[in-house]
Amino acid sequence: MKKAFLVVCVLLMNSNSITAQAIKNISLLEAISLGLNKNPDILLAQQEINSARARILQAGRIPNPELGFTFNEIPSGYKFGSANEKDISISQSFEYPTKRSNRISTASFDEQLSIATVEQIKVRVTANIKKSYINAQYAQIIVRSIETQISLFVDFQNIVTNKYKTGETKYLDVLRVEVETARLQNELVAAKNNYFTVQTELKNSIGDSVTVLYAPEDSLVFTPTSNNKDSLITLYTQRSNTLTLTRLRINKQERVLSLAQTSYYPDFGVGLAYQHRTPSNSFLGVEVKVAVPLWFWQDPQGQVEEASAQLSIAELRQRSIERKIRNNMNSAYANVQSAEQQVKNYEQILQKGLNGILTVALTQYRNNQLDLLNLFDVYRTYRTTQTEYIRSVANYQRALAEFEVAVEIPIE
Repeated sequence: MKKAFLVVCVLLMNSNSITAQAIKNISLLEAISLGLNKNPDILLAQQEINSARARILQAGRIPNPELGFTFNEIPSGYKFGSANEKDISISQSFEYPTKRSNRISTASFDEQLSIATVEQIKVRVTANIKKSYINAQYAQIIVRSIETQISLFVDFQNIVTNKYKTGETKYLDVLRVEVETARLQNELVAAKNNYFTVQTELKNSIGDSVTVLYAPEDSLVFTPTSNNKDSLITLYTQRSNTLTLTRLRINKQERVLSLAQTSYYPDFGVGLAYQHRTPSNSFLGVEVKVAVPLWFWQDPQGQVEEASAQLSIAELRQRSIERKIRNNMNSAYANVQSAEQQVKNYEQILQKGLNGILTVALTQYRNNQLDLLNLFDVYRTYRTTQTEYIRSVANYQRALAEFEVAVEIPIE
């Protein structure tokens, strides 16, 4: 008794948690638009663009000039104004001309990489929203389908009950209908709970408020692919942000190598000084400095060798990713073809008149031309075919979403 009471309490709490959240109808395009504006992964990646732009400013830094004051031969009492030698100097260091431009160019590639990363994340987020939306569509249809079947069985139960009262059927048939109705009601509870779960997943993929649940308003439909395999693969490969990222990384490493090679070249410094000598002599001093890379076989050579190795790594990684993308696209397209064929197979069955078979069976049962067990067989065949058709359409739409994102793979 206590266990039953606890189960009822849990169901009531779950029901309250579901109804406490507002339900909002939403189209797929609205869900994608909302997700692209609110998804936290995209918002974080967009901040990386701002960070990269800040690094461009830092990369263009110029050394600050140095202002100096020198007092020599200061008399006792630390009277600096009476020093015999007074110098005021200003100096400025300059890098080898191409170093600064190479640093800025390298940092600019970071900005382009961040932009391409944002676009890559958007494609993944869009695909996730599509799959979550499709799951919600499928769960919604299943709930409505079971509700329709329960309504049908209520009418059917009245028919069986009337036939039992007139002695045309046995009480066992009445019990069978009641058991079937109870089973459908349990399925409805599970289906509604699953619908709530996938609605939550849709909300999470969008990244929106926790107080709103979204109900899909678009229909789950089947539209065969019109383009052939090669044209589709070419189209999505050209859009691939992953391949854009690999090319940008190669370009960046080429610039890093160019920057490392300039470490062999000297930096410069110039200075200007005003020199005052007692009693009243004043002079102008000029200073020119050159930082000679005397130990070039150590740090500069190490920088060049490291940059060369990183460039080779970027080139090897690009070839590897191109192979993975091509394999992913072929596999994803095969899944689309398989799912499409399954939908067409079920459509052929439905076109043969399965939709009307249940009505015919009910009529035959009323006229005592069909017994209850055979009627149940017809009903289950009809229901299984309808459910599998809906599932095949949902799988087809998921396969399309997976195909669209097959060109976007994570890069280490």
